[in-house]
Amino acid sequence: MEITLNLLPPRQLQRRSERRQQRRRVLLGVAVFGLVILLYVGLNARIALIRGQTAALERRIAPLRPLAVQVQQIEAERDALQRRQDALQQLVSAGPRWSVILSTLAAAVPKDLWITSLQFNGNSILIEGKSLNQASAATLVLLMKRTPVIASASLRVIREEQMPTARVFAFQVAGTLRPGGQVP
Repeated sequence: MEITLNLLPPRQLQRRSERRQQRRRVLLGVAVFGLVILLYVGLNARIALIRGQTAALERRIAPLRPLAVQVQQIEAERDALQRRQDALQQLVSAGPRWSVILSTLAAAVPKDLWITSLQFNGNSILIEGKSLNQASAATLVLLMKRTPVIASASLRVIREEQMPTARVFAFQVAGTLRPGGQVP
């Protein structure tokens, strides 16, 4: 068993206790402040390191920037060309095959008839021309109806015209192409 005698007055003991508590508070404050300072220094060192790495990367990237711009331009051109190619492909595949239509019409034209105008509007066709006789214009209509690319044909107008050396007949023939102008 232990016995302690305190010969100091209670006030002095209280002051001593308060001074100890005050020292503890100061030491705790200094420790916290030191910890904050250490964190601040550590973060500043980390920031400096990251800035250095960023500067090094910027120096490596700088020569590549013009190349990146060129790549973006080339990609934009490629995309534009792809869109144009797709549009042309759609036009070619969706539209009539003009070579087939024109060669079929050329085969249907009688020898004493000539075409002066050929107009296409969608699936409609309008042919204007001249012939030496009325029968040739009628023959053209019949031959057009028999072609695989013309769905229907009719003689719209035929009129006689006097030329200085001969009598000719001006005509208009209207027709409709088969869907897509394709050979069935």
